[in-house]
Amino acid sequence: MSATHAFSKQTPWHNDGDIVLICADVGFRAHLTVLAAQSSIFRHMSEMPQPRQECLETYDGCPVVRLQDTVQDIKCFLEAIYELQSGLSQATLTFPCIGFASASSLLRLGTKYDAPLVRDLAISTFASVYPSTNDAWLKRDNIRQFPPFAGELRAILTLAIENDVDTLIPSILYTLSKLPPPEATSELLSLPIDPTTVQDLRRRYLTGTQALHRAETKALLSYISPSFAQPKCQGLRSAAICGAANSFKAPGSSGLCAVCCDLIEKSIQEGAEEIWRRVPEMFGFASWETLRARDRLSD
Repeated sequence: MSATHAFSKQTPWHNDGDIVLICADVGFRAHLTVLAAQSSIFRHMSEMPQPRQECLETYDGCPVVRLQDTVQDIKCFLEAIYELQSGLSQATLTFPCIGFASASSLLRLGTKYDAPLVRDLAISTFASVYPSTNDAWLKRDNIRQFPPFAGELRAILTLAIENDVDTLIPSILYTLSKLPPPEATSELLSLPIDPTTVQDLRRRYLTGTQALHRAETKALLSYISPSFAQPKCQGLRSAAICGAANSFKAPGSSGLCAVCCDLIEKSIQEGAEEIWRRVPEMFGFASWETLRARDRLSD
């Protein structure tokens, strides 16, 4: 039996725990059964034959496992696992400082240690910023779970790529399509990921942006189609399009009659919903429904 080197204790530290996790000379004491209930990696560890005691590094009779993760990541991961174990629903989990950093920790370790509920919590947090439904997209400034920060798009896109969360990527590319092309290209080229993946994303961005602009233009041009049979307003519709083209919103007060305004507003709403439904396809991904099912994300 080998005593472990000195380390500092960090919460969560459970005095009756039966395993000590150490990273960067900081230790956490936990219950292997609790970890195994949420993580297949720790479950397999609990099922493995244990080596002879004299071969183990121990602390207070508990085996020590040294990890390469950061202290912050492990701390957030363990807090999430114990809250899940306490019976709280995923939607009501609370953390001292939930935000981008905590959600990033949970996504990294929820993926690495195959802890599906921990990963789900992280994905739902990021999906509040880059959602998969048109309704959530329109409300995202009010429903996002952490405040905006400089470099947010690049940081979340990097996490999505590194942790295989495809559900987030179409709405991120949609956001890029609304930026000036040089700015969007700069964002993509500065991603700290494999250059081949960067080029693939750039190709998807270019192809999808072109398809998106064509679809939006088609929807906007419907204002002056013969199906909007209000002759006295026909001459005003073209001018109204100019004010709506960039925002893809109803022209508002533009001299159009009430009937035309209602028809245009309805057409815009239907067009926007249809375009959003097709956003993943435009950027080369499966449908929203398929992506959500794959990443266990509810509507």
